[in-house]
Amino acid sequence: MIVFSASPRTSLNAHASLIHSAYLPHVDGLRALAVLAVIVYHLNAAWLPGGFVGVDVFFVISGYVVTASLATRAHESIGRFIAGFYARRLIRVAPALLVMLLVTALFCVLFVPPGWLSGVGDKTLIYAFFGLSNVLLARNTETYFAPRAEYNAATHTWSLGVEEQFYLLVPLLLFGWLSLRLRGHRRAWIFLALIVLLALASLIFARWAQSHAPLHAFYSLASRFWELAVGALLCLWVGARATRQRRSADWAGSVTAWAGLGLLIASYTLTPMAQFPWPFALLAVAASALLIGLSDVAPPKDVVRRVLASPTLVAVGLRSYSLYLWHWPVFVLMRWTVGLGSTAHQAMAIAITLLLAECSFRFVEQPIRQSAWLRSRRVSVQLVLLLSAVFGAALMAHGFFAIRPWVTQSTVPKNAADWYATDRMTGMTSSRQCSVDLRYRAIAGSNVVEYHPRDCKQSTNAVQLFVLGDSHAGAYLAMFDQFAAETGAVVRVYHLPGCPFLPLHTPMAEVSGGACVAPAKAALADVTALSKPNDIAFLPSLRVHRFSDQWSRLDERAARAMMTGEHATAQRARSLTEATLWLADWNDKPLRVLVELPKPVFHAPPFRCSDRFNRGNEVCAGGLSIERADMLGYREPVVMSIESLARGNPRISAWDPLPTLCPDAICGALRGDTPLYFDGDHLSAAGNRLLYPSFKRAVCAIDSVKCQTP
Repeated sequence: MIVFSASPRTSLNAHASLIHSAYLPHVDGLRALAVLAVIVYHLNAAWLPGGFVGVDVFFVISGYVVTASLATRAHESIGRFIAGFYARRLIRVAPALLVMLLVTALFCVLFVPPGWLSGVGDKTLIYAFFGLSNVLLARNTETYFAPRAEYNAATHTWSLGVEEQFYLLVPLLLFGWLSLRLRGHRRAWIFLALIVLLALASLIFARWAQSHAPLHAFYSLASRFWELAVGALLCLWVGARATRQRRSADWAGSVTAWAGLGLLIASYTLTPMAQFPWPFALLAVAASALLIGLSDVAPPKDVVRRVLASPTLVAVGLRSYSLYLWHWPVFVLMRWTVGLGSTAHQAMAIAITLLLAECSFRFVEQPIRQSAWLRSRRVSVQLVLLLSAVFGAALMAHGFFAIRPWVTQSTVPKNAADWYATDRMTGMTSSRQCSVDLRYRAIAGSNVVEYHPRDCKQSTNAVQLFVLGDSHAGAYLAMFDQFAAETGAVVRVYHLPGCPFLPLHTPMAEVSGGACVAPAKAALADVTALSKPNDIAFLPSLRVHRFSDQWSRLDERAARAMMTGEHATAQRARSLTEATLWLADWNDKPLRVLVELPKPVFHAPPFRCSDRFNRGNEVCAGGLSIERADMLGYREPVVMSIESLARGNPRISAWDPLPTLCPDAICGALRGDTPLYFDGDHLSAAGNRLLYPSFKRAVCAIDSVKCQTP
């Protein structure tokens, strides 16, 4: 491929045609193994625990193949060299990608309701049009292995972003090396050395980021550059060997092939998520390099590469790009709708993927790549046409998202005013006597949302309401807005997602590995500093173990076991002692404390189980109701702890939302068609409206509060 002989001009020219024509079918077979591993892993990670490293195999192959392609154009000017490369890359990558993204955007609009679980999906998809989805995902809060990634239909485009960013730089370095070698310049090695140094720097960064910046370790070009560079450098090495020795010894090729196969199997089966990409990406990269081989001989001599070069694997490899593009959105959209847990649904997902990939390959990829009309245009015209298609498709996808409320098939965005509990109350304007300004600030890892009344029709309430809690405090924001508007009280909400404030079933020091203690103490100190005598602290949090998350059912037996038994009793005792000590900080004020008793929790998330197309999803199997007596018994241990806490301190009282949410023998997450809950334990907007009068009565019952009524 690339040549290091004593007369560079002669060697490069002599081997340019060889480079162009030396198609290696076993490389397509390796592509097939890579894409099949990725698909199997995404279908069920337990079947092939390290299957995700197939993407790393793609990186090495891409570096190798693209470098070989560039080497055939060493005689071109830098402008033609670079522009031609980008035109060819766009022709190769853009058409199938744009079609997939547009179809995926449309189906997400139709069937995926906006929410926390899908929160970054739309934005990721728009970024993917421009090869930047990996940049967005690296700034996110969850890793590739977190649940939200499995419900983001464009997560898989991160690898395309890494590749396209790699090719913004490396072609320039390759051109510098090629052009100087072509001229016999002695300093040509500098450009090659730069690639090597950048690869080493990337490897070092990957090792550092694994512990200090895991999202960047996975998604960032900085930590993946070395993988593509290995493929590029391998291509250069193979080319250098080709000028000295056209064929490797049969035994050497066989040894490297079997070694590569062994490493590939090890990487697919043994790679742990916690140690990826460092150091286990080294296995996949080494395996890929060994299986590509150190020879340009086709067909290969050894058994391993002959199998890889078999017609079936080559056919799969030729379609690997379309298979990769389509399998992920198919899987994700099935998770959102009918489910992907059963064998029948998994078989359906594979069938749909194969059909879409074949259509993409036959009717999008191949026709455009082989278009005589397109290739006969000037490179500048090709670039303008293709870039215009990218921007036009991105605008079209953006338009899809804009019209979601009118075209969606999901009841959730159709009835957003009932489902989405925002930071403002809707549907209760008649009783508001103040305008309310909303302010935000942050302290030590917690978000503070403040409601400041103004222009009140009656005298303002001097009492402040401080709210400390987890995401359940955030789910009540609409109620706090209404309370400030009706009473004139300033409300300050310390929102600690994932960190219940005084859970009373587990000590704070053991929640989330102790990560909740520092932000909770910072919030506690801020309340102490800002509060005045007889202000009120309201403490809403999830104080029972949930039965479901937004993405799956949880082990109910384990949840119930954590609420009863000797260990649970001991944990509650320690938590109660801890709560008494923490609340002692407010004794000098003195603050009145209102503790929320546990409200019903459900076995399934209503926002994913309220449409005809998703009610049969496995996540909905637990149903959207629970017996009232069962819920009362389940929460009883925590209720007893709260009652014990209140008996020891007359300034502490309790508020029980359960009678309002569940007045009958069966508690329902829906009341008719109206959702009281958004997911298995967070209230909806309609739930806020229903519960608000009860909450206001509980606060107004505290004798320090003056509750005005219009």
